[in-house]
Amino acid sequence: MATLDYLTRLISFNTTSSDKAHFDRPNSELIEYMAGHFRQCAFTTLVYEVAPGKLNLLALSPSICSPSASQCGGAGRHGGSAAEAGQDLGLLLSGHSDCVPFDDEKWTDSALKLTVRDGRAYGRGACDMKGFLACSMEAAAAAHARYGDDFMSYPRLSCLITCDEESSMNGAIDAMRLIRDDLNEQNFTNLKFSSASMSSLPADLLRGRHFDLIIIGEATSMQAVIGHKGYMARDLMIKGVSAHSSNPALGINAINIASHAITALNGLAQELQVIGADSNFKVGYPSMNMGYMNGGHSINSICDEAHIGFDIRPTPKLSEAVIIQKLDEVLAGVNAKANELYAHQLTTERVRKRLGLDAARTESETVQLLTLTLPFADIPSFANTNENSLGYIKKHVPADTVFEYVNYCTEASFLQHLGPTVVMGPGSIDQAHGIDEYIELSQLQLCDDFLAAIAAEF
Repeated sequence: MATLDYLTRLISFNTTSSDKAHFDRPNSELIEYMAGHFRQCAFTTLVYEVAPGKLNLLALSPSICSPSASQCGGAGRHGGSAAEAGQDLGLLLSGHSDCVPFDDEKWTDSALKLTVRDGRAYGRGACDMKGFLACSMEAAAAAHARYGDDFMSYPRLSCLITCDEESSMNGAIDAMRLIRDDLNEQNFTNLKFSSASMSSLPADLLRGRHFDLIIIGEATSMQAVIGHKGYMARDLMIKGVSAHSSNPALGINAINIASHAITALNGLAQELQVIGADSNFKVGYPSMNMGYMNGGHSINSICDEAHIGFDIRPTPKLSEAVIIQKLDEVLAGVNAKANELYAHQLTTERVRKRLGLDAARTESETVQLLTLTLPFADIPSFANTNENSLGYIKKHVPADTVFEYVNYCTEASFLQHLGPTVVMGPGSIDQAHGIDEYIELSQLQLCDDFLAAIAAEF
């Protein structure tokens, strides 16, 4: 099983991504290995750096970008280039190259050495999601074995491999921006082309074009995910002024203001359940969770700073822009309430000095005591209602295949802007991220067969 050979190599690369620097590793060796494989299969590869040591790979089918042509999109079987024919880009297989951190000592066998036993392949990332990457490599190899140098007979099958999905999702964000902003000369300064032929890549190769179908191979046990919630994380900082607890009039208590903020946020959460209700999800509304609350340093001191961490998971039926607007309105109300509660303190020299305000307060002044920050970029919700794209899937899966909506996030939030997207791949999410992570060999075979069948559609 060639797929297993590819997976063995992929597992051997430690591509951990983490917001903790001591865990984080580059993915460059894996990307160069995969790029070499796709080049051997006559695909044109574009490798570019998203962050130091963190690379993305875009491998374009020879029928889209033939390495033997003077430029990408060379003459098709019926004359003219694919771009001239107005043809969309076909099928894109997409997967992330990174994995979550691991403690090798807790594994039965080394996490970076593929171990096969009892019909399972064990290793970090075997399920999430190097198994799908291996299947993508096999799909390219199968096309090359069949068509050889007959480049324009290859299916319009391309692959995108991203970095840092498990941490920032910057790989998918960058890929979306690159393709939507087109491959123009300004982009070239940031790109490392795989061969001299790439220097002739025309600026309009991807401009105004989309993929007919994008499959993101997250571990779904080969069930089709056609929608999921987004993710919005926030840290609310409330500024107070410390003083001895025996005289509350000397300070501004950030925890007192935080109590009003929590009440207001809970009210917003209830409103979102109504205006964002979506029965496609098991949790059928945009959920809000208060993840942490901290502040203060001693019982007998007025708290001068408090933090509330919370997240919101929007549904496709309620835009992130609407949620942001409502959140701003709610917190503006809390800030106004805080100014009212501490109106006297906000006129005193001591408090104004601590808050960095001018000496005198004007009658119309509103002091900003609340600051909202984003720990990382918002992840939009995702939904695919394009029946044509779903028709490709339905033709090649069992009749009982589930087309479902899930509560977690994927790179579909960003890649959906490049074409209709389905999240579907081998392995169960139950095996992802854990000790002794594995994928069933039968799932790899199922994915290989599916990709071979659906590639023929393009």
